[in-house]
Amino acid sequence: MRMKKAASLFFLITALTASVASASVQTGSIQKINLDLKYPLVYTQNQTAQKKINQDIATWVYNSKRDYDNGEFLSVETQYEVTYEDDSVISIMFVNLSYPAGVAHQWTSYDGIVYDKRTGNRIPLYNYVHIRNAQQLEDGLYSGVLSLHDESGEEITYDGTNWPVERVSQDYLLRGGGTIDLLYSPYELAPFAAGATSIRFDPEAINYFNRMNS
Repeated sequence: MRMKKAASLFFLITALTASVASASVQTGSIQKINLDLKYPLVYTQNQTAQKKINQDIATWVYNSKRDYDNGEFLSVETQYEVTYEDDSVISIMFVNLSYPAGVAHQWTSYDGIVYDKRTGNRIPLYNYVHIRNAQQLEDGLYSGVLSLHDESGEEITYDGTNWPVERVSQDYLLRGGGTIDLLYSPYELAPFAAGATSIRFDPEAINYFNRMNS
């Protein structure tokens, strides 16, 4: 089993580090019956960083495919969105849509990852904004320092009585203009209809939190 996993990862990594194309990100895919995996192929000027990023992505793809292959999920679909990119970093949202065997509803999970294109490393949230605890996020939403947004990006009213902030998510996305979205799964901060929600930090809010938690 371990050798089979290693072989699968080797195949994916090989595919994800194929010949360099003109665009910095292209789409790879794996398709079978009820399996539709779309994932980014990231190209950088640094071949070592490129390989490291795509190895990380390959692991995510393999885990999604594994759950389908072992019968845990009847269908699996993955999608992604590049939310920001410059010469130094790339921010990607990964989405997994899975239909578990014996369950009536689809499961949806979201991952927000920012990579350093020069090293291939994931960049932790702490590099951008310092957040001490979940209560600070809730206070920021109530005071208007922070705003809550639904999956389409529209601002929505925060209802802390029914949907309290219980954790500081480490999944985040860069949106450009110095804006950061802290990513939460459906049902965490709003009803399911809102989809994946995000707590938005504009540059002023980032400065405020960093001064408060310095």
